[in-house]
Amino acid sequence: MALRRWRLVASALLACALLAGFLWLVDLPRLGAALRGTDLSVFALGVVVTAFGAVAWSESQRHLLAASGATLSPWRNFVVFSLGLLTKQILPMGHALGTAVVAYGVGTELDRPYVENLAPVTVTELQSLLASLCLAGVGFGYVVVTLPWTPGLRSLGSVLAVVGGGTLLLAVTLWYRRRVVGRTLLAVAALVQATVGRVSPTVYRAARPEALAAEVEKFYATVGAVAGDRQRVLLGFAWALVGWVAFSVPLVTSAAALGTTVPVAVALFVVPMAGFASLAPVPGGLGGVELVMTGLVIAVSGLDPTLAAGVTLLYRLCTYWLVVLCCGGIVAAFGTTPRAALRAVARRG
Repeated sequence: MALRRWRLVASALLACALLAGFLWLVDLPRLGAALRGTDLSVFALGVVVTAFGAVAWSESQRHLLAASGATLSPWRNFVVFSLGLLTKQILPMGHALGTAVVAYGVGTELDRPYVENLAPVTVTELQSLLASLCLAGVGFGYVVVTLPWTPGLRSLGSVLAVVGGGTLLLAVTLWYRRRVVGRTLLAVAALVQATVGRVSPTVYRAARPEALAAEVEKFYATVGAVAGDRQRVLLGFAWALVGWVAFSVPLVTSAAALGTTVPVAVALFVVPMAGFASLAPVPGGLGGVELVMTGLVIAVSGLDPTLAAGVTLLYRLCTYWLVVLCCGGIVAAFGTTPRAALRAVARRG
């Protein structure tokens, strides 16, 4: 427990350091003056589009859950989705935990085994990643056509190609090399049992090879059932694309609210690429996303650094802080509390 608290403290301190570094790089008086001139009606449009994007991602999850036999109403699915989104935004390494928390939440709603829910939720996350890379590729194509081919753009293109290729390779490996994945997991479980399991009975039980092998087999069986329903899979992917477009639009509206312009295609590239900074071990990528997004906006659109920072701050207010507030309210009022969900996931090891 003490170790977890120290990790949270270290994560919070790192986020504060990144935010401080972000603010140190800009002209604070000019930034404050720009933000005071925000057109609130245009900013509010970005808030509405963000809400629609969250609904779209929720629908993507619902269709893939339905393909596995887990049928939730759109509203109850959105409550569970909000629980996972909240986890991703407020906890260090929240993206990994968010998937497990959603699987737990679906199990609570339907009294269904955790591993049967984990498979479609994992596929949802993978589809969302692929959708973001598709849109980033479209946006990058626009940038290449409209801007001079510079060393910076070559570097960005290389990063996009590596991430996209790595994601496809991972997906292909996980599906077509299931036996290799299973043997690897069993080898890791045996190692964990022989080391950490010697001092922790809970870890020893969780890492039992026979139990793990059964769960891996059930996981792949559920993934197979999901993949077999092509209509649901295509609908899920379409909703994921819509969600990413909706979460990119607030970068355009944030710029417009400050009296400047960021093309939609540029936003389609910048938002997914900056999103990878949210994988850093800080809540919601706090600080890291701001730095990366501002740098990308400057590099691609040529905005003044202070104005680019203002656009980024408005974007994050719209798609991070307000999302945390709304998801927290929805989960508190209508769903399982994050604390109970995380305790359940932790008990599973």
